[in-house]
Amino acid sequence: MKKTFFILIMPAALWTQACGDLEEKNSEPDKVPADVQAIFTTYCAKSGCHAGTSPQQGMNLSEEVAYQNIVNVSSMESPSLKRANPGNANNSYLIHKIEGTQSVGNRMPLDQQGPDGGYLSSAQINAIRSWIDNGAQPR
Repeated sequence: MKKTFFILIMPAALWTQACGDLEEKNSEPDKVPADVQAIFTTYCAKSGCHAGTSPQQGMNLSEEVAYQNIVNVSSMESPSLKRANPGNANNSYLIHKIEGTQSVGNRMPLDQQGPDGGYLSSAQINAIRSWIDNGAQPR
């Protein structure tokens, strides 16, 4: 009887433990890779821009929420485009905005404090572009 009880209960206990570990690991939100987030933090995630309780266009680029606010999320200015369209930077509104090829609104960053003539450098844009083209994977 003890052996039968052990055989029936042990798999259930192991399954419960395994699922508990899975939930624990998945409780942290997905985040943008550190190199891309550093660009967002320096040039975009500022009070009055893309941070705080009322970010412009509802797009908060603060580290804890940037991924959820851009990946596979439709742009408010151009709803036919995703802000970051995984695997397709050319069809990502974020890229249009930082390259100045958008059809609505201004090129970003708006305060023009970037290193390359006031905007993001080619290297910074390419880092964001590469991340999106490679599937916009979280870290």
